[in-house]
Amino acid sequence: MTPPSRSTLGRVGGAALAGGGLLLALPPYDVWWLAPIGLAVLLLVVEGTRLRTAYLLAVVAHLVLFVPLLEWTRYVGPAPWLALAVLEALLAGLLGPAAVLARRVRHPGAAGAALHGATLLGAVVAVEALRARVPFGGLTWGRLSFSQSDGPLLAWASVGGAPGLSAVVALAAVGVLVLLRAGRPVPAWRRAAAGAALVLLPLGAGLALPLPTDGRTVRVAAVQGDVPGSGLDAFAEDLVVLDNHLAQTRRLAADVTAGRTARPDLVLWPENASDQDPRSEPAAARRVDAAVDALGGTPLLLGAVLRDPGGATSNGVLVWGPDGVVGEPYRKRHLVPFGEYLPLRGLVQGLYPSAGDLLPRDFTPGDRVGRLDLQDVPLAVGTCFEVAFDAPSRQAVRAGGELLVLPSNNASYGYSGQSAQQLAMARLRAVEHGRSTVVVTTSGISALVRPDGRVVARTGLYVPGVLVADLPRRSQLTVATRWGASSEVLLALLLPAGLLVARLRTRRRRAATAPDRACRRPSGPRSAGAAR
Repeated sequence: MTPPSRSTLGRVGGAALAGGGLLLALPPYDVWWLAPIGLAVLLLVVEGTRLRTAYLLAVVAHLVLFVPLLEWTRYVGPAPWLALAVLEALLAGLLGPAAVLARRVRHPGAAGAALHGATLLGAVVAVEALRARVPFGGLTWGRLSFSQSDGPLLAWASVGGAPGLSAVVALAAVGVLVLLRAGRPVPAWRRAAAGAALVLLPLGAGLALPLPTDGRTVRVAAVQGDVPGSGLDAFAEDLVVLDNHLAQTRRLAADVTAGRTARPDLVLWPENASDQDPRSEPAAARRVDAAVDALGGTPLLLGAVLRDPGGATSNGVLVWGPDGVVGEPYRKRHLVPFGEYLPLRGLVQGLYPSAGDLLPRDFTPGDRVGRLDLQDVPLAVGTCFEVAFDAPSRQAVRAGGELLVLPSNNASYGYSGQSAQQLAMARLRAVEHGRSTVVVTTSGISALVRPDGRVVARTGLYVPGVLVADLPRRSQLTVATRWGASSEVLLALLLPAGLLVARLRTRRRRAATAPDRACRRPSGPRSAGAAR
């Protein structure tokens, strides 16, 4: 067996280095500027390789990214965690051959370089779009845009949403790639100028983009009650989590009465704050009623497991007032595969028998956009996992939501990076839609976020507390909210469009040189005989 060459080992090491850079750019590390550098290193590593080699190198890079990034899924066991990481790496690995194809379209001159860059941007967005849908509704963890919550590029989310921000990060990566290339028949100063422009222009524009934060303010209180345990034992004791949130709400009411805290307009509880359905369970209803009474009759919003008379179980968010539930609850639409429902149940339980014990019954998805009214304030609601996807928040804001509320329950994931990763997504959504955003969780991290993505208050993990702040409510729609999914479609189409344009240009060039080749007769005995 032939040992791998130094060149091969170097490329594998470079791929691992690229994956490490992409990992460190994301929460909980948040070294945002490593995202374009890591992507540029990956593009450089696959350059000049065959499609299959490029794919394998990209898979290596994304294994380095996803194995540690998704370690919070280990609460169901190491086998599902590693299987998910491998699956995501296999999908994201498609970026390798896509980048090679994009490199092949390059032609001489500025137009050729621009075509190459546009095709690369399309490849990045197209692969992310695929991962956001396949399989079982997709998984967006590791998206380039989610690495930018602390960086100057974040403002681009207000223009192109998460796909547009990923494309801008990719554009900066193309600039870094130009700077990294050596030995090209281009003067060094010209290559340096072009690369610096591609890096600095997106950064400068991101700093210059205006992010309005005006609006009539509303005082918000986010209640984090905490849970008695962590991991799968977080909800092992009935009604304890509900009691914890009741206790924190009573503490809030006492602070208001004593003048230590201003009276909030909105009081928000997290997803699964009640592990029983208060509409049908008297013990849960009494506790929620007690919280409303403590607030002087002010309605509150809470998450609960809803069990309908027909037998359907859903993950719901409802408004509860002095007379009980107000209006129709919002039922989570984008469910977590293997967390809220079990795809291919028979096959999965055959391979992993304990899966049926962890999830004996599938939740039923809702069919309504997440728009609820609390104290005459229209809320755009998305539950936990839904913050990772573009459609739920966008649809709820376009339905009239003036404040983005993201109830969540991260108690199963322990002291992992999952909560920090989810908060970064929420900050992106705040900028994307120009909405103040409330992340309220059972065990942390809860946070109050302004429309420019700035966090004004936050809790720690597994620490009970109440966050209170005045946040602006806004009704204006950003460019990203108006365009909806169009930006993702248009950016992803740059990949096939670039390949098609390059193909046509190659054909035209060959057709233009064909007459010259036909006029050039080879010399030799046959041509000499023909002359005679």
